[in-house]
Amino acid sequence: MGNAADGTQKEAMAPFIMLESPSIMLAGLLARASSSESGTPKEISRSPPAHSPLPRKSNFRRRKQLRRLSALFGYALEQKWCQVNPVAGVKKVKASSQIGIITPEQFAKLLETANDETLPYWLIGGFAGLRRSEIERLEWKDVRFDSGLIEVPALKSKTASRRFVKIETALAAWLAPYKNRTGLVCPPDLRYQLELDRLTTGLWKPTANGIKQLKLKGIEIDPNNFKHLKAWPPNALRHSFASHHLAQFTDAARLALELGHTNQELLFRHYRELVTPDQAEKYWSIRPASQANLVALAAPMILEEDRDSRGSGKSARSSSTLFSESR
Repeated sequence: MGNAADGTQKEAMAPFIMLESPSIMLAGLLARASSSESGTPKEISRSPPAHSPLPRKSNFRRRKQLRRLSALFGYALEQKWCQVNPVAGVKKVKASSQIGIITPEQFAKLLETANDETLPYWLIGGFAGLRRSEIERLEWKDVRFDSGLIEVPALKSKTASRRFVKIETALAAWLAPYKNRTGLVCPPDLRYQLELDRLTTGLWKPTANGIKQLKLKGIEIDPNNFKHLKAWPPNALRHSFASHHLAQFTDAARLALELGHTNQELLFRHYRELVTPDQAEKYWSIRPASQANLVALAAPMILEEDRDSRGSGKSARSSSTLFSESR
């Protein structure tokens, strides 16, 4: 009977731990998940053994691993396979209060250089604040043009809760040509195309994963040629949306709902006074070239030969960064 129970336990834990030695995996995850050097329960904050399969992780990934382990042990507690959740005593790593955003000029360059397939991703991320994973799951049927709302269904939301995001005037103007589209909003090779979009602006250095994505497509680049450029900020679109939205509309309660937050504390901690009202007004005034009263600012282009190979897809937009002159 004991063997049968052991077999059931291993089968249930298989989706969580895919390693020949689960004890090593757990020890490595717990050690990496904690940043404290002193006094965490059972010394789990000490450096992992040399044979640990896990590379060094950022604070974000450590917190992600902690959440996964907590869910694993929580399930084990429910099944009475263990008596305590060892993750509960781990000191959590505090996130830095510094967040990275992009300026209205940088965002406009991204929209100008993006092709027709990637443009919706940049638009929905920057003008609606959806997370990358949520945009990747989003379908055009979720973009309700008639009611002016984007629905984020529970199954497509990171928080597993349904929410709606208002389609602001700027976003509506950009998405108008996509009104009759069906299927997924994003193309299957999204990561590669996003990296190419960023490189084409000449504003950001390529990411390590981006270099791999480009290499898979036969595009070789030398990272040393981009050392003078800044790194793309983590969650840049979502942070930029929240920062400029709060400065422009000054409605923290509404913004919290659209971001999927349970309260406004995080907004005031990270986004309050991050941008000026003038910057916010400029951000929300970005319009496609087809609209009247535009001020054009030249946008540099690189990797043009690579973009030609996939089609520019910019027939509806000029080769300039565009801001609406009328507010």
